[in-house]
Amino acid sequence: MLRSERFTRHPDRLPTDAGQQLKEILGRVPALAATAEHVRTFAELMNDRRGRELKDWIGHVQRLLSKRFVCPWASRRVSSEAWV
Repeated sequence: MLRSERFTRHPDRLPTDAGQQLKEILGRVPALAATAEHVRTFAELMNDRRGRELKDWIGHVQRLLSKRFVCPWASRRVSSEAWV
């Protein structure tokens, strides 16, 4: 299985070993775990055809990023707009 599929496939559809590896990786890297959760919630919006909620989802993710992401090479926070 391609490594990226571990993040984009529904967790219930991953082979047991890949699912376990993903859990271990996400347990060690909180930022990656948060990203995986954003991808999952986005996929739920699309699969359930809830596009009307997309603007709220984007705003929520941008607010979280603006609070959490600190630019490693500078002593300032990076605006979430840099991610759009």
